[in-house]
This record gives sequence, C-alpha cells and structure tokens, in this order.
Amino acid sequence: MGESRIEPLSVEHLLQIRAHYRSLVATPSFREFPKKSNWIRWGYLDSSTMTKLGSVEFGDSITIRIHPKAFEFESDVLVLGIVRHELLHVLLGPEEGHGALFTSLESSWEHFQRYHHHKRRFFRLLRLMPSDIGEEISYECPNCNGMVHAKAPLSPDSACRECCKAFNKGKWCETYVLIKVG
Repeated sequence: MGESRIEPLSVEHLLQIRAHYRSLVATPSFREFPKKSNWIRWGYLDSSTMTKLGSVEFGDSITIRIHPKAFEFESDVLVLGIVRHELLHVLLGPEEGHGALFTSLESSWEHFQRYHHHKRRFFRLLRLMPSDIGEEISYECPNCNGMVHAKAPLSPDSACRECCKAFNKGKWCETYVLIKVG
C-alpha cells in the first residue's frame, strides 16, 4: 500500500510546530523524544475534514497531520494540544488508541481543560464555515460532540455509534441520539 501524498506545512506553521515540540520534549512525558522534531514528517489534514484535528500515521516514518484551519484559530493552546495529543499516540504506540493510559496521560496535562474547551469551539466554528462538499446535513452527538455528515437526512432515532459502543455495550440508546445542526 503506497503512502498518501502529504501537503507539507508552510514555513510559518512548521516553525510554530517546532516551538511547540521543543516545549513538549522539555516535559517529563516526552523527555525521551529527540530534541529536534525532524524525525517526524509534518503535514496538513485535508481541509474538508470535519471530524478530527490531527492524525498520526505509523510506517517507515512517523507522519503527523494537523487540520489547516487550526492554525487560524484564536488560541495557540489548540495547536499545542493537537501536537501533544498526536505525540501521545506516538509515545504509546498504535495499539493503545484512546485507551485508559492514553486518556489518563492526556487529561493530566495542565492545559487540558482549556484545550478541550477550544477543541469543542473549533468544531462548532468549523461546522459554520462554508463547505466545498456540497449540500450535506450535519448531526452532532450530545455526549461526545462528535459530528456525522450525510448527503440525505438520517432517521430521527439515529445515534452516535461510538458512544453506544463505549457506554452502552454497542446497543442503541436514546441518550446518544444525534441532533441535526446548522
């Protein structure tokens, strides 16, 4: 399977990422990482991505992609939090995912509450921005604030799959019924 094309970060954004990386490797969680960030390939997520801020790809080299609109957001803690989140994935490996250890390390960060708040605001603002995707309908989970996008209306009793799996043994639950937004 070939690698997907990586749109590299602009010089300005790469410098911002390098500064964040340097501040993070000075902390106990990441002190085993190399001091310079050039062992990681940095790039942008597709700008039409509506459901995630960043991603990490493991392979011959590690690639971290960041949503391009995150750099336009008013708070620098958002990009710092994305970098930290993805570096935690690198630290713990692909098998850990968002498991208990990952969640514990992420939530122990002193700026986690601010990051989480800005992350929710970012996704709300992203929903309101014009989209290149065409006519689509957006739905939000009232529990995790996850977004689902559809070309046709979903059934009124459609629920968030991830929350149903995580909190209700995979069974449908009215607590996680998606809410139409926009």
